[in-house]
Amino acid sequence: MQNIIKKSLENSLSYNEYRSLVNGLLKEGKSTGVTQNEDLFHYSELNETRMNRLDKTLSVSETIQDRLSNLENEFIF
Repeated sequence: MQNIIKKSLENSLSYNEYRSLVNGLLKEGKSTGVTQNEDLFHYSELNETRMNRLDKTLSVSETIQDRLSNLENEFIF
């Protein structure tokens, strides 16, 4: 199980890396994943719009930021 987790973490992306990947694929007319078709591309465009909106409107309260910065253990989400 530890090897599976280790490999998964090595192949994971940060949020910014994921956003860059999706943005680049959309510029090429593609979506994420192996299957490529017009519907999946359209859904990817919709999701990009939603993520842009969340990036602009989502905020983490100062209280939560303080609590997160004071955690003793490291967490990966």
